[in-house]
Amino acid sequence: MIMTDEFKKGLYYFYSCLNSHSYHRLGADIVDKVIVGSASWSDLFAKHDFFHKYRYYLQVIASTGNPDLQIKWCVDSLCTSCTFTSIVTRAGTVESRLRQLVMKLEFVESLTLAHPFIKGFDQVAYCLNEEEVRAVAQGEMTKTIETRKKEDIAGKEGAGPVYSTTFYIGLLIEPKQRTLFSFSQCK
Repeated sequence: MIMTDEFKKGLYYFYSCLNSHSYHRLGADIVDKVIVGSASWSDLFAKHDFFHKYRYYLQVIASTGNPDLQIKWCVDSLCTSCTFTSIVTRAGTVESRLRQLVMKLEFVESLTLAHPFIKGFDQVAYCLNEEEVRAVAQGEMTKTIETRKKEDIAGKEGAGPVYSTTFYIGLLIEPKQRTLFSFSQCK
């Protein structure tokens, strides 16, 4: 459904260029303008509209207190040179499960589309106690935790980092059709 929509957009732009009696090569035209200095490379890459496109989103957070375990969950286990910041570039156990979840969501009757965002957002939070760890793992990040640094928790008992990766799935939901019940149907 997503790919069909993108193909339709491309055809729309193509035919609108043809109908205006001046055929433009779209991306190639922008590259030509960059080369001559009348445009910048950022003009070539249109911003995505994923977080404005849907009214409902499913947020999935994978978190742990161990960066090696986080890498194992969220990136390919065959890569031994990964750092936490490279999590978004590889597929792992969590992303594999998300793909399975999206496929299963397609069978939900009132759900028209489940569109996963192409990458996860990784974050490290420094927590002072188990209560803060639970809150961060559920996506409830206070400003205090958000601004806390590694040095702020050094040497404090029970304190530690929480590594998390947040994934989003955009949901297009169609309201269920209401059926009217009449007593004549009960005979």
